[in-house]
Amino acid sequence: MNHLHELMQSLRTFEKENFKNFMDVVIKNHEPKEIIDQIFTPGLDETRNRYYQGEIAIPELLLSMQLLMDLLSRLDIKQTGKKRRDNKIVLGVIEGDPHDLGKNIIKKMYECYGFQVYDLGKNVFINNFAKKVRETKSEIVGISTMMSTTVTKVSQAIELIKRENSSVNVIVGGAFMTNAVAEDIGADGYAESAAVIIEETDKILSKTK
Repeated sequence: MNHLHELMQSLRTFEKENFKNFMDVVIKNHEPKEIIDQIFTPGLDETRNRYYQGEIAIPELLLSMQLLMDLLSRLDIKQTGKKRRDNKIVLGVIEGDPHDLGKNIIKKMYECYGFQVYDLGKNVFINNFAKKVRETKSEIVGISTMMSTTVTKVSQAIELIKRENSSVNVIVGGAFMTNAVAEDIGADGYAESAAVIIEETDKILSKTK
């Protein structure tokens, strides 16, 4: 059984210490891109699907996400084979929402793929998104929320961003976001999880060329 398989098995069975031990071995013996493609992305998908199907509960979901975040944070971005891109992205969790684990994972994904990320953190006031776009001349804004009560705030942030610069594209995500909600509040894209964020971002960027 190879180390990549052992690492994935440890993730599936929530064996935190085993995961960390195999993670050290895998990082020493495999390229970052291989780890992202064979462990991080499928692990993220599998964990999310198991949660949606009721196989695991919130504690297991959060533990899995944290283990994957630890793995991603250990990778050497410079060695991923991804060149630095000109694309600038403002990222943040909307005002009233303190949950930033998903946002942090997406930030790391963007960085691994060479994007320039301006992370506003969590509980970000709606006008701060537009302000940061002005300062950085970013072309994409990623707004996250895990709460149903803050979706209206996301809509207000999008309206303000678009009012100042209609060419800026906004991607939304989070537990209470769907394609339908994203369309209703004026977002240009929707990412169900970090596993699809790069694909969704590149799709939006290709339309603006």
